[in-house]
Amino acid sequence: MTPELPACLPRKRVAIYSGAFGGNPDGAVRSLEKLCASLLDAKMDIGIWTFNPPERAIPGIRFFTLRSLPLLLDPGYRLAMPSRRLHAQLREFSPDIMHVAVPDLVGYWLSKFARREKIPLICSFHTDFVSYLRFFHLNWLRGLAWRYLAGFYNRSRVTLAPSLVAAEMLTLNGIRNVKIWSRGIDRSAFNPGYRSEKLRRNWLGGTRGFGVLYVGRLAPYKGLQTVVKVYRRFEKENMTASVRFVIVGDGPLRKRLRQEMPNALFTGHLTGRGLAAAIASGDALLFPSTTETFGNVVQEALASGIIPVVADRGGCAEIVLESGGGLICRHEAAGDFFSALIRLMGNPELCSQLRERGEKWVRNRTWPRVNHAVIEIYSRLNDKKKLEQWPAQLDYFIAKPIIAEQE
Repeated sequence: MTPELPACLPRKRVAIYSGAFGGNPDGAVRSLEKLCASLLDAKMDIGIWTFNPPERAIPGIRFFTLRSLPLLLDPGYRLAMPSRRLHAQLREFSPDIMHVAVPDLVGYWLSKFARREKIPLICSFHTDFVSYLRFFHLNWLRGLAWRYLAGFYNRSRVTLAPSLVAAEMLTLNGIRNVKIWSRGIDRSAFNPGYRSEKLRRNWLGGTRGFGVLYVGRLAPYKGLQTVVKVYRRFEKENMTASVRFVIVGDGPLRKRLRQEMPNALFTGHLTGRGLAAAIASGDALLFPSTTETFGNVVQEALASGIIPVVADRGGCAEIVLESGGGLICRHEAAGDFFSALIRLMGNPELCSQLRERGEKWVRNRTWPRVNHAVIEIYSRLNDKKKLEQWPAQLDYFIAKPIIAEQE
């Protein structure tokens, strides 16, 4: 049941800084797109500052385009740049609320503008960039990075985190007033009805076999070396005839992964029905990333009727713990992930149990329901007492998790 919007909620003008926005597959961007839909339903006026606005206009939303540069460490990400036009644009839009989703140069400038103009500022935490540093041999910058982020987020009245794991990480690093904005799932976009036997025959060479999917960016911080090690273990055990690895996504590691996993199928970047069909047509999602603040793809797997096998660090494990719909393995322990997949392949009853739990859990994970938390917080920003009374977390359905047997 979707919660009702706050009574007598006045019409607000909300300025959102999103960095990327239109046509971007990133989970953070999709979350902000869904939030905007809920804000429009709540009759709010929205201005979005982004470096890639959508090609088509969206009624009720004004877009302001920013300049950007590719990041040297990962050209798939871009860094927005402040400009002289920002001040005039904000003056003209005259926001009642400022929502900043990226702690970069533009986000820092906007936070200063909000303080100077006495505009209530709310921030949302999406990507754990600090955890990426070790994958680029920059772990020595962690302390400096967290000090900057604490100073940045503590300018806001509330910082929204997508999971309890992320909220705890922020709090432990000195960030105050953290509350939960979880993530929803669109059941019309991800469900078992997209399962394609034709696609499975193309993958497996027949109707039998086990499809192991990885879905996400092909980048160093996604745990892909564990995927490679699991793949090689199946080769070592002469089991490649019954298992097919399907890698959905793109990124800087694609060429290297194709060399290391020559018998895997690489689909490239998929969206829409193509992505939905790929996920629903697998049997298990192998997702060993330890850097996720939430893990949208894990929730999409549960909704699609396949079983996620995830690491015990980060937001993905929290989803599996809450839903009881998957298996959790020790992070970077390829043997554990291999054993978990073998366990699923040999136990149809367990698979059926996990799928049933996962699909049951996602039924209440609608975007209007989780976005209600943000709209409620918007309505309380000017009342410190009411803001403090709003719970730090949503009510979760907690199920008993199934932990993969360690090898």
